[in-house]
Amino acid sequence: MKDEKEILTILSKDEHDDLLAELERNFPKPKRIKRLAIQCTDTSYNDLDTRIRITDGKVQLMQKVGKWKSKTRGEIEVNIPNNSKTILKIFKILRNMIRGNKVRTSVIQTDSLVFEGKDFEIKVTHQFGKSDKYNAEIEVFDVKIEPEEIAEKFGIPIHLPEHTAQFWDNWSKAVNFYADELSEKKLLAIIKRYL
Repeated sequence: MKDEKEILTILSKDEHDDLLAELERNFPKPKRIKRLAIQCTDTSYNDLDTRIRITDGKVQLMQKVGKWKSKTRGEIEVNIPNNSKTILKIFKILRNMIRGNKVRTSVIQTDSLVFEGKDFEIKVTHQFGKSDKYNAEIEVFDVKIEPEEIAEKFGIPIHLPEHTAQFWDNWSKAVNFYADELSEKKLLAIIKRYL
């Protein structure tokens, strides 16, 4: 399990575009990441986030462990087969295991640009589905550096999200589809686009 020291900031469309322009002036060509995550998390608990994640065709079952408000959270990852029907079956197994009345099954689609520094990275993300949302994540790899220092250096506006189930439920309802509400055929079609 690896630890992360990071902050997430919510951006407007204009802030997103301005930040990309600034970072593209200061860094070499960024790495582009296209990702689909199918979440299956009980929001009654604020220390676990479980999802199937497909990043540029690589498929993993992953779980973040640690309080949402913490800057440092652990991440457990297991590679799984790159097969849409297998991915759907694994989602169904997860969904059957998690039965609370506060289960979130968000289908999270993102297109991100990652700008890498010596001891940090800045990921600027466009999230889409039912609508469009924007954010930036600053992750540092040197314990002597705070993510806020990097934000200040590159003029990244800090609009911290509320780390509450209600905030993320509202965010998710605005932008994401829910796997529970999609037909199997529609969910498979979305999965296949990311493989």
